[in-house]
Amino acid sequence: MLDLQVKRVAGGGMSRSINLFAQSSDIGLKGFVKDLQETLGLPFEYLPDDEIDFLYFAQRMNNETNSIERFWVGDHTYASTRGLPLSEYRFDIELDTSSDDWKFTPPKREQMKDALGYTVFEQLKATGRYDLLLVDDVQRKLAEFHPTRQEM
Repeated sequence: MLDLQVKRVAGGGMSRSINLFAQSSDIGLKGFVKDLQETLGLPFEYLPDDEIDFLYFAQRMNNETNSIERFWVGDHTYASTRGLPLSEYRFDIELDTSSDDWKFTPPKREQMKDALGYTVFEQLKATGRYDLLLVDDVQRKLAEFHPTRQEM
């Protein structure tokens, strides 16, 4: 049985979101999720539910920070806005963290969420396979990467 947190709908939370948008011209969503599983070492679960914006979900315990890290992955329908070319990216990874630890205050949670976003961004960047755009609350660019394309 899936954790109730899986029933997340994009933009449905009270806290701000951290999203990592990715694009590759030669891979579909299933291939992207397979790459994510290998790169992040996470088993993603398919969510066959029409009410969920995201199609794949994974979570892991981060023992170093005593927090649970959650990953929702799918295609998205965001339009480019506020100088963010979101429509140029096919895939969306929404990242979140939580903890029952009393030291995990809302500001600390936001710091952990940012750190998780940058960590996943760097891990995918290291593969050199994807155009990447890390954004804060689908409003502000945090980081961007475009791999060098080799001409044939």
